[in-house]
Amino acid sequence: GFLLADPTITVDTDRPGYGGTCYSNFEVGRVTSVTAYDSFQATAIVSWVASTSLDQAYAHPIDGVAARVVSTSQVSQSIAS
Repeated sequence: GFLLADPTITVDTDRPGYGGTCYSNFEVGRVTSVTAYDSFQATAIVSWVASTSLDQAYAHPIDGVAARVVSTSQVSQSIAS
């Protein structure tokens, strides 16, 4: 899973994570499958091993929306439909 470093300012209230950084720390010596890109924009899944405790994966969160509170009666009606 990824952790989230929140953005310093909110750009879109419907996407509160937008502008933040998702990141994941790698365990030194552990083999991980990663997507590799070459100069021709071709991709491949390759095995990679973290060599330092500072190795991380990063992602820019742009999808998803803020959680909304939904009453249990709305959920029950939805399920019954």
